[in-house]
Amino acid sequence: MGLVGNLEDLGLGDILQIVSLARKSGVLNLSSGDVKGKIIFRDGLVVSALSSEIRRNFGLMLVEDGLLGQPQLEQVVAEAKKSGEPGLIIRDFISTRFRIPREKVDQIIIREVEDVVYSFFNWSEGNFSFDLMEVADEINSLKNPWRQFVLDQGLSPQYLSMEGTRLQDERKRAETGPAVGPLPGEEGFEIKDEEFKRNAVAQAAPAEEDFSSVSSFLSHHGQQAEEIKLTASAKAAPAAAAVKPEPEVSAPARPALVSGKLVVAIDDEPNMLEALDRHFSRRGFQVEIFSVAAAALSRLKELRRKSVTPVVVADLIMPSTADKSLLGGLEILKEVKTLDPKIPCILTTDYENQPAQKQAENLGVNYFFFKPKSSQIDENFSNPEIVNFLQLLESAVSALAKALPAGQERAEPRGDELFDLVDELKKELGDEDFTIPEIEEKKSRGLGMLRNMIQELNDPSSSGQVTLLVLRFAAELMNRAVIFVVTKDQVAGLGQFGIQLNGKDPEKHVRRMRIPLDEPSVFQEVMQKRIPLKKKLKNNKWNQYLVERLGGAEPKEVFVAPIITSGKVAAIIYGDNVPEDREIGDTESLEIFLVQVGLAIEKALLERRLKEYRREDSSREDYS
Repeated sequence: MGLVGNLEDLGLGDILQIVSLARKSGVLNLSSGDVKGKIIFRDGLVVSALSSEIRRNFGLMLVEDGLLGQPQLEQVVAEAKKSGEPGLIIRDFISTRFRIPREKVDQIIIREVEDVVYSFFNWSEGNFSFDLMEVADEINSLKNPWRQFVLDQGLSPQYLSMEGTRLQDERKRAETGPAVGPLPGEEGFEIKDEEFKRNAVAQAAPAEEDFSSVSSFLSHHGQQAEEIKLTASAKAAPAAAAVKPEPEVSAPARPALVSGKLVVAIDDEPNMLEALDRHFSRRGFQVEIFSVAAAALSRLKELRRKSVTPVVVADLIMPSTADKSLLGGLEILKEVKTLDPKIPCILTTDYENQPAQKQAENLGVNYFFFKPKSSQIDENFSNPEIVNFLQLLESAVSALAKALPAGQERAEPRGDELFDLVDELKKELGDEDFTIPEIEEKKSRGLGMLRNMIQELNDPSSSGQVTLLVLRFAAELMNRAVIFVVTKDQVAGLGQFGIQLNGKDPEKHVRRMRIPLDEPSVFQEVMQKRIPLKKKLKNNKWNQYLVERLGGAEPKEVFVAPIITSGKVAAIIYGDNVPEDREIGDTESLEIFLVQVGLAIEKALLERRLKEYRREDSSREDYS
């Protein structure tokens, strides 16, 4: 059993995010009263979702969407009878027999999977269990109608989480009214110094070798690490990239524009524009890119006159048309919604700005996403950060595009004639119940304290105890643990609990530990994979050094996990159950907490830099 609990302790949105980040395969079983459900994941993507209270007929959905006519549906029924196969997969049959594009069939399946997942967000209470497994056998064992609704290419759990949470919030607002509305006379938050914007972004994404700030932060917050000497190399200011020229939108070779198939991307970062252009062009969208707000707004007005509705993707932090602030994304959003409130608009940013996000919500932004920093975009656009972001963005753009009118008529189903045929289809394809295992009324070890620990982590009064919080949490799950801070070419001991060394001071002993990252060890492995590991130590030089420095007892299994800040591994926690000869057990709750720790450190570092800038800015004003 990978993770067990109730949805009050850990919400569905959080579970989807966790599975996505860990890229797990398995089945999430859900129950609320008599209602049962399950979500099937393959490599961190949702490939199917089932609910005992949603039993739609796939054949009827095909006819309602105009992909099949009645004669064709009759052929499907006849084929099912002829084959004698109770679980005939309709999508495979009709794609081959009637040459219906697989993409159109998949859109129906995607719609069904999304609707089922969103229905789970309506539950006020319930239990869950996540089982790690290879899901091929689980999928093959599904009965109809659920067997029809399985995707070859899965959906992003991050998108489903954000959209499900948004729909949940809308439902609550509809029931109780908006909790927060626009405040009369409220001024927008502005960053007036362009140089500060560039510096803030650069500082928020330190180079691989520059972790002295993270080290000092960890050391300052709860532990003494006076013997750790981290050398930070000076950062070179990024060279100014050439701005990609604006597209010749009036070129005669350009195909006619269609509402819902056009993406207008606006960003002052050339690499991000290129990534958006390449990604969406390959997926059948027409893409127009702009690096300045004025040109983009002019083009959007022109499209409005032509009755073409694009999906707008704009960077929050970029110069406005008048260069009075760097929140050009808000200006674009306001102008877009003034042109037509139905034009969908997505804002992205790599720099947290809660006042600006609140203004965007008040202006009617459809989605607000955090994008990778410039240092996380490689020349091939293959880094996990940019790949995950583009996939999430594509899901949002596709959902918004589907809601736009495309000017195409849909075939109307003939309900009276279809009714008996659908009943026949259900009989032949076998609409049967599915079962899920009963979810035991228990929680994973450590899950019960997860909420309290996260509250402590986010409590300003406890901000000086980050390292201590990690060790406290680990102490609930393991007999002993050590935190190592990552430098340019090695890991260095920072703090510990449970280490006993026959009269020696374990704190000083741990802080003298150094393990290089350019030679094989469990630390090199976790740096390369960037995911938590539970395994038996391999027999090599530096793993043996680790065992000897921690007392000489060989652990049966070890737990090693990264703490990731600003896209980089800032620290690593090691744990085992020495002196007992037993495995680690369930660590899902600790893995969740470590993700939150990385975000908290990143936020604290950013706040510190903002304070330093404000002090410097104030000193310059006083001097002048």
